[in-house]
Amino acid sequence: MAIAAQTLVTLEFPKIQAQLARYTAFSASRELALELLPSTVVAEVRQALALTSEARTLLDESPELSVGAAHDIRRAVQHAARGGVLDGTSLLEIADCVAAARVLRSRLLKLEAARFPLLVEQAGLIPLLPPLEETITHAIGDDGAVLDAASHRLAELRRDIRIAFNRLHEKLQNLISSSAYAGALQEPIITVRNGHYVVPVKASHRKDVRGLVHDQSSSGATLYIEPMVVVELNNRWRELQAAEEEEVQRILAALADQVGAPPPPPGGPRRAAAGRCGRTGGGARPGVRQGEVCRRAAGRRAGDQRGGGAGHGGGRARGRAVALHRGAPSAA
Repeated sequence: MAIAAQTLVTLEFPKIQAQLARYTAFSASRELALELLPSTVVAEVRQALALTSEARTLLDESPELSVGAAHDIRRAVQHAARGGVLDGTSLLEIADCVAAARVLRSRLLKLEAARFPLLVEQAGLIPLLPPLEETITHAIGDDGAVLDAASHRLAELRRDIRIAFNRLHEKLQNLISSSAYAGALQEPIITVRNGHYVVPVKASHRKDVRGLVHDQSSSGATLYIEPMVVVELNNRWRELQAAEEEEVQRILAALADQVGAPPPPPGGPRRAAAGRCGRTGGGARPGVRQGEVCRRAAGRRAGDQRGGGAGHGGGRARGRAVALHRGAPSAA
C-alpha cells in the first residue's frame, strides 16, 4: 500500500530524499535517490535496511570505494537504441562506465559472503560487457578520434591520403619554385580555398597559369588558382578524404549498434549513498515490526513538533532527520 503524498510532505520526506541525494556519486544515482519512496512492506524494509547496513560497514572499512569513472550515459544509450550514431567522446564515456561497473563488480565479489551476502548478490547482477569495452577502446583514441586500428579499410584510406597529399604538395612546391611562374605569382606560397590547394596569381598574369579560379582578393589584384597540373591530384586527395569520413561514420554507427540496448543500470549506487548518509549522519539500524514503520515516523514527527520543531536548534533538527531516516528505512 502506497503512502499518501501529503503524508510524506507532513513527514518532510522530501528533505530525506534531498539529504540522501547529496551522498550520491553522479547524476543518475542522484535521480534515483530523489525518486525513492518508503515501503510499507516489512520484508522490503528489512531487506533495504540489511543492504544499507552492509554498505555502511563496507564504507567504514573501505571509504575510498566508489563507482569510479562512471558517467550518466542514459541519453547516449537511448540515442543509440533509436538507431542514432554516437561520437567518439560519448563512446569513451560508455566504455568508462562499463569499465567502472566491471571494477566495482570484481571488488564486491571479493568480499566475504558471510559478512556481505546482499552486496555480493547485488554484485552478481552487474552485467559484464568486456567485448563492448574492448571494442570501443580499440577503435577510439583518448581524444575521441577514430583510430586507424578501428578497421583495415580505414588504415588503408589514411595511408593513401598521406601519399596523395605528399604528391599534391610536391607538385605545387615544384610549380611555385619554377622560374617559369615566378613573374605570375603574387607570392611563392601554397594556400587553401574552398578545400582546394591553390597558388596566388597576379590578376594581370591570369593567362600565364592555366587552372581553376577558386577565389580572389578583396582588391581583385590576386586570383587564387588551382593549376591544371594538380587538379587530378587535388580531386584524388578529396575523394580519399570523403571515403575516410564515410568509413569513420560506418565505424561509429557499428559501435552505436553494439551500445544499442544495454541491460538496465543496477541499483547499487543508491544503496551506497544510503550507507554514506547513515555513516556521516550517525544513524543506526532500527528494529522493524509489522505495522509499525509509518507509525514510528509519524510519532517521532509529532514528538519533534512538541519539542520545538526544526527552527529550534540544529541538534533537534538533526535528530528529527535521523528519526525520519530510521522510520522510513527504504529511503536509505
